[in-house]
Amino acid sequence: MPIAGDEENSETWFYVGGDGEEHGPVNFRIVRAHLRLGLLDPETLVWKEGMPDWCASNQVDVFKSCAPGQGMSSSNKIAMQTSVPFPPASKAFAPRVTTPLAAVPDFVSSGADKPPQSERLGRSLASPREHFALSAPPATSASDLDEWFFLAADGEEKGPVGTVEMGRLLRMRVVNPTSWVWSATLQPDWCQIADVPTLNAQLMQGSPMKSGAPGGTLPSVDQEGDGEPDHSGDFSEQGSGDEDQGQPGPPPVRLAPPASSVQREEGATAATAATGHELHLKSLNVQKLLDSRESDPEVLRAALRDIFEKHTDVSNKLKISKSKLRQAKEELLIKGREVEVLQRMATKAREAAQRLHEEPPNSMGEDERRELTRRIRDADSNASEKEQLLMLATQRLADKDTEIADKDAELARARATLQSDLSWFFTSGTNLNGSPHPETKQYRAAT
Repeated sequence: MPIAGDEENSETWFYVGGDGEEHGPVNFRIVRAHLRLGLLDPETLVWKEGMPDWCASNQVDVFKSCAPGQGMSSSNKIAMQTSVPFPPASKAFAPRVTTPLAAVPDFVSSGADKPPQSERLGRSLASPREHFALSAPPATSASDLDEWFFLAADGEEKGPVGTVEMGRLLRMRVVNPTSWVWSATLQPDWCQIADVPTLNAQLMQGSPMKSGAPGGTLPSVDQEGDGEPDHSGDFSEQGSGDEDQGQPGPPPVRLAPPASSVQREEGATAATAATGHELHLKSLNVQKLLDSRESDPEVLRAALRDIFEKHTDVSNKLKISKSKLRQAKEELLIKGREVEVLQRMATKAREAAQRLHEEPPNSMGEDERRELTRRIRDADSNASEKEQLLMLATQRLADKDTEIADKDAELARARATLQSDLSWFFTSGTNLNGSPHPETKQYRAAT
């Protein structure tokens, strides 16, 4: 009878590999991934604390559906278009095991034609209690279980990777602040990296990515079977840590891109905000280069020049916008004075017309009276049109004033961030003109 698997995902497991050696403790996702890829057969013996004895993996709920090739169908994989291109994968995914792969006799795709593993080993396994008596399992931190899945450029779901590994992928431009991610323990629903505080901390440590929201909305996903992603295909390079493991599929997705992402794509204010964010990320990239022991000084100088060129470009654009705003205000004042003159003329004309109607002069003929009335009506209409134009111009000016204020605030934040990120460098690094700073030798010796 299969063993219930309600809480297996919160425990670490031990298993017997194809070489007959005991491995562990490992997260249950490692065992699942090895079963999926055929590195372990369905009758692999597994055990975790609390179980009375070793048990075949196909008798444990969390493992019994992990035969090679099973998982989420291709029709249910999420396809998501992103605005930032990703580099092609340079290596295929290869999960790390505790013994060399050369020591494993073969990789099986099914255990139907083989006797149980305990019989093939030809020896009795140590009981779980004996195993713990000989070698107590090392403690694992909570962060070891925090794993993430993300959407690659081709819309394929990749993972799992750890939080630290996600930071490395950010720095390598494999993912960016607008990539969609989820985690069973930290973020159960799909979300962009920029909206996840845990990953934002990794982003602040040196991601050089540019911002930009993916287009469209994330469609819903219908789960099939146990809702687990298909790990039988190729994976992009994700490092060689314990984070490269299999994991159950995500919950149904009911998300649209955050409103902030849509707002960043609309209007001049959003464009300036994106520019300021890009400037901030460039400064983070420079700080990452400074922290690296292999940074090329020329690359570092080029990155610094890029930052200050971008900063100068933003400042120049803001100056041009402010100049246009002042010009618009001056034109508005001129139009306002013109309207005041027309209003006074129209008022005088209406008063004269009123007097004519009340006391028409005997010397004015009917034609002259009609002509005077027409002129009064035209002057009144002209004044009304000017008033409407003035109202529209005033509204446009107010909108422009708000936009410039937003740009000015964004630039001020970008300047403050840049100074905060790089102030320590100017006291220990190289000058912008490429000449060594007095403390450059000390900085290089330290790194």
